[in-house]
Amino acid sequence: MKKLLLFAFLTISLIACKDSSTQKKVEITFKDLDLMKSKPLNEIEEYLKKCNYNSLNNQFSNQWKSGESEDVVQFNDKGVLVFLTYNHQTFEKLIIDLKKSTYIYSGKKMKNSLEVETYTKNKEMIFLSTMINPEDGKKVYSFTFI
Repeated sequence: MKKLLLFAFLTISLIACKDSSTQKKVEITFKDLDLMKSKPLNEIEEYLKKCNYNSLNNQFSNQWKSGESEDVVQFNDKGVLVFLTYNHQTFEKLIIDLKKSTYIYSGKKMKNSLEVETYTKNKEMIFLSTMINPEDGKKVYSFTFI
């Protein structure tokens, strides 16, 4: 009986470990976003697929949504990349990493009742903003890399 219980325990443990290792959540980091903007479109798409993002078939080309959250990445072939999230914690993690980077804070400005913070490095810029989504009333946090 002890051997049977031990065998059952080991089997359940192995299955649990296997399931948790295959369901590894992939979060996009600030460094990933910063590097992504300068890559060719096909490399960005491959990376997003690896991170469990799915291409959205809508009017906006190159818009991808996470399969695990409501995060969205949109980009074009001119080096502009936008990351949108409803998750304040995700936004804060990205800001912490941004502040550790070589980007320099350039200040805040109000434009069309939207507060925008700017960071610069060489000729690159990052705009941070928070807005309310008119469709659902939720706050949307954005990083725009130019």
